[in-house]
Amino acid sequence: ETTTGILMGADNRTSDGARLLMRATPKIYQITPHVVMGSSGHVRIADIVRRNSITFPTRVHGKPLEYPYANQDYGQLIGEWFRDVLKDEPKDARYWAIVAAHNEIYDIGPGGSVVQIAGNYHSSGSGELVALGALYAWNNSLVFQRDAPMLPCPELAKEGLTMALDACAAHVEAITPPWSFIESVA
Repeated sequence: ETTTGILMGADNRTSDGARLLMRATPKIYQITPHVVMGSSGHVRIADIVRRNSITFPTRVHGKPLEYPYANQDYGQLIGEWFRDVLKDEPKDARYWAIVAAHNEIYDIGPGGSVVQIAGNYHSSGSGELVALGALYAWNNSLVFQRDAPMLPCPELAKEGLTMALDACAAHVEAITPPWSFIESVA
């Protein structure tokens, strides 16, 4: 999370579920100016996003969806939306995603299960633990330097994400540069 929204970063290497593909495929997508989705490295999600004009829900129970999302139904709505995006996929498909909506982060698991992330950073995928460790260390060094917890500006957040992605690339063969970045608007 930054002072202006949520910044997502990813590599561009995908798999077909069983093997890595050399094709460069985006893993982060701007759904609306306020909503960014980052997907697991499975090529099918990228194909679905490219093939369809994916729209994000704008109504809950017939009422306009307005930020801030003051009800518990929002996470459920995101799960339903993700299931709908993948409705034609095999039921045993194991796709993961992260959705950043305004300044909220949601982790979506296979089948559309949703967890709202309480912290200001998150990671998913094959390098998840390495990235989380790097982001934790980077975030704590910022807090120590500033002597107060506050959100970084987008440029500083991009530095932290680059450091985390570089750490992943050093430990997970499947993760390679170049890195991509997209920020949602809070």
